[in-house]
Amino acid sequence: MEKNAEGAPEDAGQSYEYDPVGRLTKITHPRLQNEAASSSSTYSYTYDTIDQMIMQHSDEEGRQTKQIYDAIGRPYQIQLQQEDGFYPIETNHYNDLGELDYTQDGEGHKTYYEYHANGDLKSETSAEGRVLGFAYNAMMGQATTTTDYGEKITTTTDAIGRVTETKREDGITGSTISHDTAYEVNGDPFATQTTDGNGSVTSFTANGLHRLQNVTQSVDEQQLQTTYQYNKLGSLTSKVFPDLSNIAYSYDELGRRLSKQDSVLGTETYTYDDNHNITEGTTRNAKSVLNQFDERNLVQVS
Repeated sequence: MEKNAEGAPEDAGQSYEYDPVGRLTKITHPRLQNEAASSSSTYSYTYDTIDQMIMQHSDEEGRQTKQIYDAIGRPYQIQLQQEDGFYPIETNHYNDLGELDYTQDGEGHKTYYEYHANGDLKSETSAEGRVLGFAYNAMMGQATTTTDYGEKITTTTDAIGRVTETKREDGITGSTISHDTAYEVNGDPFATQTTDGNGSVTSFTANGLHRLQNVTQSVDEQQLQTTYQYNKLGSLTSKVFPDLSNIAYSYDELGRRLSKQDSVLGTETYTYDDNHNITEGTTRNAKSVLNQFDERNLVQVS
């Protein structure tokens, strides 16, 4: 049995419905035209006895799309409603190891997937015969994707799995574009630096608690800096951009955000109930927001 949203104001936003065990069954999005409510868009969720989920979306014209998952939660099928019923437009098939074997579209076209012995993806072959190849080099920490028209993308990682280089090679023109990342720059364990294909450098500096403090970008020989500040609880309190515009955040004694003040876009505010649910607030254009919750702390109207 569904629990319907009650007490929704006339200009309410989204409304929600749940089943007796608290699972979400429906979300309704009112649509506005000239500030007046018109039609709505609805997402419906249904469950079978083994918790297989079917997500059903209805648009404002009543057209429906279903997303169906198998008994262990894997995406199985997407269905699109037509005049005489629902028809699958994408179906996933898995092998005995649980790997995605192939996908099939509504016209029967299949895309196949092949794997290495360790389970890493080896190739992807489309219905048109286009092939993507995937190769891995554990010694060098590299993973390479190759297309059938000669493009090759190689990602290199360091000993602890951090990406250090992404290189794109064009098999037709022979051109190469690289994006590099360096860590512990100049011996600083909290400094990282990236260099894109055009040679532009961006530097990131964190504090001793690994919280980002500075981002410096080199643009047309200029150094553009964005800075960040935090309170004792580690919550972001200030962000200042290169043009000196800024965003400031305030919090209550429990660490809950009370306001977000943007020097360009305006201010947002937040109010909470005893269960830490956001019940009221204002948007950057000074519009009031009201959220209603039931006794289970499930949102009913937003």
